[in-house]
Amino acid sequence: MTGIDRRLLRSLELRSLAGLVVTLAFEAIIAVWLLIILIPWCQAAAAALAAAEVAFYFKWRQKRRTLDAIPEQHHPPDHDGWAFFQKWYSSSHYNVKVLALAELIKCWFDNVPPMEIKRGNAAELVARGYFYKNLDQLKAEGKDHFVEQILTSIEQVWGYRFEEGLNPDLEYLDHLQEPLKVTYRPLVFYLVCECVALLKHCMLLAAGFKGHTYEAYTYYTYNLPTEWQAAQG
Repeated sequence: MTGIDRRLLRSLELRSLAGLVVTLAFEAIIAVWLLIILIPWCQAAAAALAAAEVAFYFKWRQKRRTLDAIPEQHHPPDHDGWAFFQKWYSSSHYNVKVLALAELIKCWFDNVPPMEIKRGNAAELVARGYFYKNLDQLKAEGKDHFVEQILTSIEQVWGYRFEEGLNPDLEYLDHLQEPLKVTYRPLVFYLVCECVALLKHCMLLAAGFKGHTYEAYTYYTYNLPTEWQAAQG
């Protein structure tokens, strides 16, 4: 798969524009209602909301186009696909208990029946997933044998065997090469979400939970042993 699906991208553009139009229409109705019924200061608030919505839409479009752009290199310069697989493979005794291979891999092929996913299709997914390259690129570098070793290791761990061959009508989900499948949501939606998140935070703290952050993630713990809390700083 190469390049961006322009038809899909155009469809997303039209849907996002439709979302903006509907949102502005709804906000215009609210604004008119405020102008007629409520006190004058609400008029300025309604106008500010509409202006913020328009500015937010164009900012959203700019951000999405930036994320849709395909960079020349997705992976870090020192990325080692084989070493990365070895690290994952070291925990395979745990993975096999919680993951069903057929269910896991079909998610990468838009949930088609597992029997339609041939060994050649799985090889393409492994090449992209672990090495950020297609099979032809790996063959040119003399590294295609790593893909075979990875597939064999996976089959041995899970006791699963891919059927030989290649299904030419099947494509894996290549998120790094595809446009984002997102639709526009109004600024008010995000403001409400933030208010709900703040309410949730306050409720959890009041219930005795302790908040933690790790990079961009927030999680909560409850009544953990003192030594664990000390280890976390």
